[in-house]
Amino acid sequence: GTFVPPAGMSEGARRLLRELVCPACIDALGEIDFTLTPKENAAAWRRIDERKASVATRLTNAHHKIASMDQEMNEIDTFLRSFPLEIGFSPALWEIITDVEVLKKLGVYHVDKMRLIQLMVAEFQMNNKWVARKVLAQAEKAAAVAPEQYGSRKLHRAIHACLNKVLTANLSYLHRLPIVIASNDAKGCFDQINLSVATLMLHSFGVPYKLCKVLFTVLRRAMHSIQTGHGTDHNAYSGEGDNSNGAGQGNGMGPALWALISTKIRSEEHTSELQSRQYLV
Repeated sequence: GTFVPPAGMSEGARRLLRELVCPACIDALGEIDFTLTPKENAAAWRRIDERKASVATRLTNAHHKIASMDQEMNEIDTFLRSFPLEIGFSPALWEIITDVEVLKKLGVYHVDKMRLIQLMVAEFQMNNKWVARKVLAQAEKAAAVAPEQYGSRKLHRAIHACLNKVLTANLSYLHRLPIVIASNDAKGCFDQINLSVATLMLHSFGVPYKLCKVLFTVLRRAMHSIQTGHGTDHNAYSGEGDNSNGAGQGNGMGPALWALISTKIRSEEHTSELQSRQYLV
């Protein structure tokens, strides 16, 4: 909360930076502990569906799942997953992404009608899911997630959001009060996430900066290959140093990032409410 915006910065940017201040309820809980244990690593790999795709040139989910069943191999796997996060560097072996177009509608092959999924290295993807789960748990414990945010949260379903909308409309009708309901489908929202904003947002929710730097440096430096019907076009393009790359559709951290960024871009009244709210123990 001590940053002084330079002259000429837009009002929208100023308001966003004010929202990215760490709330008192999160600050009271402190930084999240991201110490990965062999037991936690093995449990994570055993839960995953080995049929889920990852970058074909690296070890698959099935390889890691089998390795987790052996004590020595599981300890090695734990070290390889956690070491880059502890030291703070982006392994070149993680900086590989394969872009795959999947059908949204059966038989419709128009590119703009398909969905681009990014396949990532299995251990990097597992780290993304691990960070997402921990930061959301921290935010929920502090009651710092916007109450109207239903996506990516436990005990929340889309049908409940629809029910609340109908009930709100019914109350408006009964009390003769005018209301406005804006239904906005944020198209490609994961691909639109600015990585610098995502870094500040995660840091404000208790994620150490070093860890944020590693995860987003991988996305900034990643060399993308394009999967086609005739094979994979390797080394097709890279977004070196581009903060507008986005998290990517298919990123295990994408839903959590969007849920928490959505919380941050709410009205400033919510920030005042958070500062005075007693965090949950």
